[in-house]
Amino acid sequence: MGRSKAWQNLHTWEQGTNRLIYTLAVLGIIVLLNVLANRFTWRLDWTEGKIYTLSEQTREVLARLDREVKIIGFFRSGSEEAERFEDLLAEYNHQNPRVSYRIVDPEQNPSLAQKYGVRQFGTVVVEAGG
Repeated sequence: MGRSKAWQNLHTWEQGTNRLIYTLAVLGIIVLLNVLANRFTWRLDWTEGKIYTLSEQTREVLARLDREVKIIGFFRSGSEEAERFEDLLAEYNHQNPRVSYRIVDPEQNPSLAQKYGVRQFGTVVVEAGG
């Protein structure tokens, strides 16, 4: 009878060890997936018209950029146009970090609008190579 008690204790210890190993393995996989997700971004466009997918020509142009490009969009703060413009430029920046952008409300920053001669919302200024 003493032998079965020892066997039962050993079996319980083995089960606990196995559970610990499985738990650590699952946690390791989760950490690895999290690291990969932070390093690499995958973007999928599930819209019917692929409205969030850049054209092949745009991707080629962005890939060939050899200097910093700064884009300033002059839009009314919080407008739908400003949001769409920012989404597009965020994708440009994702494709090539040399593309930086900024959205400015000309009513809130009239000196910058005046510097670029902006007179209406929806104007976009592109600076490259000075």
